[in-house]
Amino acid sequence: MPVLFTSRVIDDTRASRFSEKNRRFINVNPVTSSKKIHAANDLIALTYGSLPEEYDKSVVSRQDTERCKHVIWTIVAKLKQHSAYLKPKQSGIIIPFYNAISKCIAVSENQPWSMTVTDRTFKYLSIITKVNMDSRPRVVDTGTGQFWPIATFEDLKETLLLMERAASGVRPYIANWYNDVFIPAFKDLDDKPNESKDEDGNIISKERYVGVTTEQLGEKTKKVYGGLKPSSGDLLTKYLYPLINQGIVNVSYVNVRGQMLNLC
Repeated sequence: MPVLFTSRVIDDTRASRFSEKNRRFINVNPVTSSKKIHAANDLIALTYGSLPEEYDKSVVSRQDTERCKHVIWTIVAKLKQHSAYLKPKQSGIIIPFYNAISKCIAVSENQPWSMTVTDRTFKYLSIITKVNMDSRPRVVDTGTGQFWPIATFEDLKETLLLMERAASGVRPYIANWYNDVFIPAFKDLDDKPNESKDEDGNIISKERYVGVTTEQLGEKTKKVYGGLKPSSGDLLTKYLYPLINQGIVNVSYVNVRGQMLNLC
């Protein structure tokens, strides 16, 4: 059962075939933090400036590396053995709570993305159950020796942890900004569209939609994260375009003040 992963460094959400790639592949966006960068710098220095024995002692020994390779080789061999009886598209496992998972996945009108989420959830759950099949209950065909491991709630728990990032393909820092800045800024509107008023406080014009502008998002970003207020261009490039291109945020390009209007 192939599960294909890709890793990306640059934002390719505006690429012509992004939707297809995002549906067919699982894009993994690792969290990048200053702590990780410092640790990576230390490893680079240690690699170039120490003896192999010092590196083994400080980081990971060559014996541990070989042990890891052996574990992976064993898992692959067991997966091949288990799959020998399976036909194409068969997972080879039993999920007693499959219906509950299916009913819990939200479905948006005219948005087939939920099908991708469902497919990825069950693929993760299948492979996790297979990796742990030696310690899982199973149904066995005594005639052929074929068996079907039964997924447990522990497997589902691990699946949900993986799906936190793999369900949408959104980069971790964008997801954090969306939850820390965009959603609170949208809630601050209290379901009221932006208005333009004259000096006497009379309403001149009113937006048709309830949505936040890039100006409001810039102020909110500065308030939450500190530092300088990001420009509209920075917000669009770093945060909004990826969210818009993945269908998480809707956009109307002009409002009463000629600014970008972003809708949740």
